[in-house]
Amino acid sequence: MEYENLTDDEEFRELVLQDAFPRVPRQFKERPNHFTKWRNEEFLLRFRLSKLVVRYVIDKIALQITPNTNRSCALSAEEKVFNTLYFLATGTFLRVVGDTGGQDKSTISRSIAEVLHHLANLRPEYVAMPENQEEIEQVRQEFFNISRFPRCVGAIDCTHVKIRPSSGGIDERYRNRKGFFSFNVQVVSDAKCLIRDIVCRWHGAAHDATIFANSRIRARMENREFGEESVLVGDSGYGIRNNLITPLRKLRNHMRTFGIWKKRFPVLAFGIRLHLRTVEPLIVATSVLHNIACQMRDAVPPINHEMEVAINLTENVNRNRNIRENNVNNENNRSRYNLVNNYFQNLVQN
Repeated sequence: MEYENLTDDEEFRELVLQDAFPRVPRQFKERPNHFTKWRNEEFLLRFRLSKLVVRYVIDKIALQITPNTNRSCALSAEEKVFNTLYFLATGTFLRVVGDTGGQDKSTISRSIAEVLHHLANLRPEYVAMPENQEEIEQVRQEFFNISRFPRCVGAIDCTHVKIRPSSGGIDERYRNRKGFFSFNVQVVSDAKCLIRDIVCRWHGAAHDATIFANSRIRARMENREFGEESVLVGDSGYGIRNNLITPLRKLRNHMRTFGIWKKRFPVLAFGIRLHLRTVEPLIVATSVLHNIACQMRDAVPPINHEMEVAINLTENVNRNRNIRENNVNNENNRSRYNLVNNYFQNLVQN
């Protein structure tokens, strides 16, 4: 570059700097088409959902997440969903997610938050208790078919979702009895392992019974919204109520639900590396995806040893915690003992 005709010192310095530090042209990596790149088995391993389910999810929220411009190679709705699923499948750092698709960390962070938000907004459509008498009777019958337990509209329990917030100074209330940070998430599931109700705002130190006592599902059960005789079943960590029965033997339905849920989305066990305000939408979004997968009869993806260890760790937090002794004379035990005496005793005699 020639400088002889330059008279302005500022302009001269700018040109010198441009020569010394030339601007590197922005480069965009080629982005793969994951639907065609991977065979069905490989696709399920990487994204934890089948191609059919992922296509359904993309179509469901495409209108809300499609960019308004193609400038700077803006991420398509498809790419945003794949980035989100990869994060949910691995629990890795956002920078790693970006490196796999050629995007920077800030772009990945915004796109994942956007997808989680719109998936969580689908909650009323996919995560709901039975709404009419026909649905209530169907749920009751399905529980009866698998456990011979009558009048049951849901199995309730809590599970811990591990968090690894990027910013420091996290409240110690999030540290659970096993020593790691988590959210204690209350779930009501049905006999098909569908998540019917979810509460995910409580810190890891909160007790299951406290969460239930302050939940909307407790009020709905007390108001008999699901029928006069309908009950939930829970483990012995709950105090007995007229509408919440602790069974004679521990029901395993909720354990199956949690296992499938976390196998599909290992980030729930590995630890969520996002700001706390994004954790709740993520948990709700995964419950929506879980129910969609169940309804579409999607296969449960296999897990490796690392995933199994992480899942078992989060599921062991509440085990054997505050086992409650239930007094036969307690007013709230009437439903339980009436059920035993009037129904199960007849089964024994027959």
